[in-house]
Order: sequence, then C-alpha cells, then structure tokens
Amino acid sequence: MSAVVIGSNGPVVEALLQCFPELRVSYIPPDCAVDSSRVDSSDQDLRPMSRDFAILEAPRCEQVGQSLLEATWASLRETGYLFVLGEFTAAGVQLFEEFKRSVNTESFPAKGGVNCLQKKLKSGLSVVVCVHDDAHRLRLCLEGFARQQDPEFDLHVCCDGGPQCIAEVVEGFSSRLNVAYHLRERSVDDGCAAATRNLGIRFARSSRVLFVDGDCVPQSQVTGDHKSFGDRNVVVSGARLHIAEDVSAALTPDGLDSVDQHAYRYDRPRFISSHLSVPTIPVKELGGFWEEFSGWGGEDKELLWRLFEYGCTGQRLKHVGVYHLDHPMQENIRAVENRTLKEASKTMDTLIRNGGPIQ
Repeated sequence: MSAVVIGSNGPVVEALLQCFPELRVSYIPPDCAVDSSRVDSSDQDLRPMSRDFAILEAPRCEQVGQSLLEATWASLRETGYLFVLGEFTAAGVQLFEEFKRSVNTESFPAKGGVNCLQKKLKSGLSVVVCVHDDAHRLRLCLEGFARQQDPEFDLHVCCDGGPQCIAEVVEGFSSRLNVAYHLRERSVDDGCAAATRNLGIRFARSSRVLFVDGDCVPQSQVTGDHKSFGDRNVVVSGARLHIAEDVSAALTPDGLDSVDQHAYRYDRPRFISSHLSVPTIPVKELGGFWEEFSGWGGEDKELLWRLFEYGCTGQRLKHVGVYHLDHPMQENIRAVENRTLKEASKTMDTLIRNGGPIQ
C-alpha cells in the first residue's frame, strides 16, 4: 500500500508508519508544497505512481498550489481517496471546493472527524470479458459488442495466460470499440478465472461492470439494458442461448445476423458470471472475486453471496441474452475444493477478500 502526504508535518508521516509499517509514503513537505517548482521530479518518492490514498492537512490547503494538488490527484490514476485532516481556513475552503469541482469528486465524512474525498466513477458501463486461448470465439464475442445498440461503454478483455493471437484479435477491434487488453501471467496449471476477472474490475471506470465470457456473443441490446441499472445496488443476471459446437466452430461474423435460428437451448438467468452485471463500488469494496478459487466454478456464486450480504438485491433479464458458443468442456479438477471454499466463505468474519478492496 502506498500514500502521498502533501504539505503536512513530519509527525503525520511518522504516525502513519507506526500504524502501517509496510506503507510506502511519498512526502511533499510544506516548503515544496507552497512552490511546486521546488519539487524534484527525479526524486523516486515523488514520481507519479499508483497510490492508494493521499493526505492533506486542511489548515495548509491555501498554501498548497493548485497545480500541485491536481498533479497529486492525477497520480492516483483515477482511483483512491484523499483524506483531509483538521479544519479548513476560509481561504482553504474556497480553494478546496474549486479543486473538488475541477477533478469531479465527492466527499463524505470518515471516522474520527476526518473528511474523505473520493474520485467519482462515471455513470455508464464497463464490460469485462474473460478469455484464455480461444481466438475464434473471442472474435465473434467482440463482433457482438461492436454491434450494440448502445455503443457507449469501455471494454476490457482479460486474458488468463493465453497466446499472443488473443492480443491480436483485440487489436483488430481497436478502431470499432473502446477496448483494452490485459494479460494475467500464469503457469501451466495456474488458471484462475477469479483473478482474471479482478484484473478487469481494477480497470473499470464506470458505475456498473458487466461480465461476459469470451465464448459468448451478446445480443444487440445487452449493454443498454444493463447500463440502465446504473449504480443501483442491484445484481443483474441475463439469459443464455446455446449454439451447438459444430455450428459454433463454423460460425463467421457475417453469420451472426442469423445466429438466433441456431439456438437449441435457452438457459434462464442463473446469476453466473458468463452474463452478469454488478455495481462497481460494492464489488471493488469487497475485493472482487475470491482468488483462492482455482480454475473456474463457484467463484461467481461466492461473490454473489457476499454482494447480497452487503445489501444488494437481484434481478433477472429474461428477455435479453448472450449466445453461448458451445465447445468441448474442460474438466474442472478443483471442483470439489472450490465447493468447499464456497461453504467456508460463509463462516468468515469479513465479507472482504484478497486482503482488501480493489483500488
């Protein structure tokens, strides 16, 4: 975990390190904070980096240059929190309110009278597609997203240790989609759908996250229907329609226009991560999918239980679905172990997994 302390005194840093010995602290002292030109950009501690939070001592706010405040907040890379210690002076209140508006944030009280400033998520939809090595089905999946009635979303293809051809498929859609490719390095037997999806959650910048597997093609209204739920604490599950393995193997992008006639089975919404959307803030606060789950299976149901315990409700979209492009099923050799983990989760003292929230 890392933090930056702006324009405060040394005792604040010392107190932080006593409470959190492993914390990486970047310290911008008052004399440098007053004049940002005095900050040495070559100093390793002051380079822009992904930080978990920042601390500003309120009485010194008017002494801290606006440009340095903005640069510091930018270094949080659109995530994290700014904690404000003490009471603002009159000049500090005016400067800080202007700063809040300029960086699109919202504030709320934290414990002990400390105020917290949090970067707002934009209203909208982030899509996370989980894939391993099936370039053919991924190409059809992305073609489906390129044909959405509502095209305003950011898409993250998260690859669980797959080959280079997966990145090449994603690159081929860069002119048609707001898409990014994220690779999770893995060994031969280290597949983890939970960790791969969490990679996508980490990059989500919208108020809702939609999970779709890389072997599923979305119907044209999928993104719009899920986006309509916004940041409400509702977990939304959509339907699946199955396309036979032989048809899937021969399917081309042009063939998607008539793919519905090949659907041979309808799966009602079952709250599984091949077609599921969740509000972004709760899923990040809970730490995402529990990465103790290996391979696949069970990790979505375990997360669903925690989201419901958190206070979310569920809703099914029976009228909108994704086409599952059937393929030979890979045996999940850790199925029994994963079922045991799912039950053990309910006995734990906290709903948060993986050591803390996703930043």
